[in-house]
Amino acid sequence: MGLIAIASKAEPGKETPAEAAFKFHWKNGRGNLRYCWLICTQDALATNLERFRAIATSSAQTATPLKLLENPDTVLQPEREAGRTVQMQTVVIDWPSAQDPNYVKYLVDRIYRQAQALSIDSQSIIADYTGGIKSTSAGVILACSTPERRLQYASGHYDETASFKAPK
Repeated sequence: MGLIAIASKAEPGKETPAEAAFKFHWKNGRGNLRYCWLICTQDALATNLERFRAIATSSAQTATPLKLLENPDTVLQPEREAGRTVQMQTVVIDWPSAQDPNYVKYLVDRIYRQAQALSIDSQSIIADYTGGIKSTSAGVILACSTPERRLQYASGHYDETASFKAPK
């Protein structure tokens, strides 16, 4: 299974929607998640990489550890070669492009083509549009406007500081 998530700017001590979506599908290494694409603007990249590095480190002893591919040009491996790992690839987007739903749609379509080359069926991927800005979410929704592409929105709430709180 695959997951497409949009990275938000991470705040100290607060889980982002992308982290919540990843953890939900990863299930502490017991889920069937094998691929994750993290769409991230340059300004949110460092903090998100730091957080997912921590998850990768703590996942080393689980049945399905996270392998964080920090270089966006790293080629994902087919599951038969990668084994029981989750490969997470960052998809870095500049700020003006993040505000263009058509460009984000293009990126997500490209992810689905990459998945197809890895023999991953479109219905085996969930695109979570919870994080990020409205334009980025709109692009993900546009790309997934066909029945074979699944969408997810993690309904949560916002605390008194207007920070996202994932449901428990």
